[in-house]
Amino acid sequence: MKRAFILLIRLRPRLAYGVRDRLLRTDSANCRSCHDESGIEPGFTRGKREHERAKKEKITCIACHYNLVHKKVRPREDFLVRSKGLSPKERQLIEEQEQKQEQKQKPEQGG
Repeated sequence: MKRAFILLIRLRPRLAYGVRDRLLRTDSANCRSCHDESGIEPGFTRGKREHERAKKEKITCIACHYNLVHKKVRPREDFLVRSKGLSPKERQLIEEQEQKQEQKQKPEQGG
């Protein structure tokens, strides 16, 4: 059981990259098979703004939602370039937010 878990951890990035590449090639067809884009209404101003930008610039779902299923696997740089997703500044801000959230979730270590 432990070997299978270790193998999964090692394979996780490769599996995530493959799924992301496929979704990028198919314009996120799997997402669109269930979700009607016109029915998606983000709850926050930033989300509304980004969804409008995505529609206007024809940015596919996976470009921004790359960690929706695959937890904490950083996207490859070539994926981000091909997806026209986030700018380097936007990625940096998101990574900083994720790091802060991870630190909050870590239990305090007693000394």
